[in-house]
Amino acid sequence: MLDLWVSAFLWTVILIALTVSVVTDLKDRIVPNELVLFVAINGMSLTLLSRPELIWLNILLAVLVLFGFGIFARFGMVGWGDVKLVSAVTMFIRPDRLGLVLIEIAIAGGVLSGVYLAAYHTLRNSRVYQTRSAVITAPTGAVNRFLRNERARILAADSVPYALAIFVGVGWYLAVEFHQCYAATFC
Repeated sequence: MLDLWVSAFLWTVILIALTVSVVTDLKDRIVPNELVLFVAINGMSLTLLSRPELIWLNILLAVLVLFGFGIFARFGMVGWGDVKLVSAVTMFIRPDRLGLVLIEIAIAGGVLSGVYLAAYHTLRNSRVYQTRSAVITAPTGAVNRFLRNERARILAADSVPYALAIFVGVGWYLAVEFHQCYAATFC
């Protein structure tokens, strides 16, 4: 029973850390190394608690993911913070589900990129952008400031906050795992 509570606590901590990584990625387009390390350590703890015999396989897969996706980061296709975060996430994903989770993250990333691409074309083709006649007022709050900054990033074809896609992929994985455990089919 204690294992269940500790697992629930570790999952909560991991989800909070992933949420913070999404917020910092949205705000600054960076995923801090401290958050990545925090997710990795808590993920290792979760794996050691639930399936200690697989910890070495999880570590090996995390290293393979880091080097595999590192190639994409080396050529500027993705950010290093996103690569490190995906690698850290690998620490708590069941090895037999890793491929599925990576696909879920990629699908979420594709949808997110599609939204940003559509927003880019919408903003570029809007009358306000073309005529530059709109009066832009000073932001009155954090949300307005965020929206203005995001608009500027979209128009500059800046990077996509991929930590959001990672969060969605992990959230989907957790929802499926919870449903299976709740339905008592596999846990």
